[in-house]
Amino acid sequence: MFKPPQPDQFPTGFLSAMGYIVALWSSLEAETRHCLMTWLPYQGQDFHTLLAQTDMRARLATLKAVAFGRMEARDFETCEGWINAIENDLRNYRNRLVHDQWHPSGGLSRALQANRLTPNRKITRDPGSGNRTLLKGGATPVTVAELNLFADDLMDAWTFIAHIPAYSRERGFADGMPQLTLRHKSPPPNPLLNPNAGQTQNTPASQPEASQE
Repeated sequence: MFKPPQPDQFPTGFLSAMGYIVALWSSLEAETRHCLMTWLPYQGQDFHTLLAQTDMRARLATLKAVAFGRMEARDFETCEGWINAIENDLRNYRNRLVHDQWHPSGGLSRALQANRLTPNRKITRDPGSGNRTLLKGGATPVTVAELNLFADDLMDAWTFIAHIPAYSRERGFADGMPQLTLRHKSPPPNPLLNPNAGQTQNTPASQPEASQE
């Protein structure tokens, strides 16, 4: 039996950050739908119903195809990079946050992180031997800082999608379009994994610094 965790078992701010991520993702899905409604020359209740029945992957694939025909090559590369990041990184990471089982850490680590447990997922082939094997899951520690960075990435993705309807070949993208930087992939060092993170070691003046050669 997997007993559900209690709210006080998570780090301060953890559940709030998770809730914000859920809200941001739903906004990103809605903005992608709105972008297609604005950009495509179809209107009416039937078209809105059709878009409502498509999932995020289908919307992103449609958006990429339409952008290919409407954008200059360099601008399309920028758009494609964002769409691929949303599809291959942000969507998958969000799914792991939402669908993986959460297990609070024990002891001192409880104040800093929680663990998401990914179950065994699929059969794959070992790249070395070529033998079929089960891709196993495991526990992955997640900190509040990492969740906050992911929320920033989702906000950047929303801002980019919101810029697409105003695009024109003559002017390109409007000002204020964010750069593609997936900050959650480079979170600050976890002190539980790197106890020396953030510490500065001073070299005594009487001793020369070690050679870098």
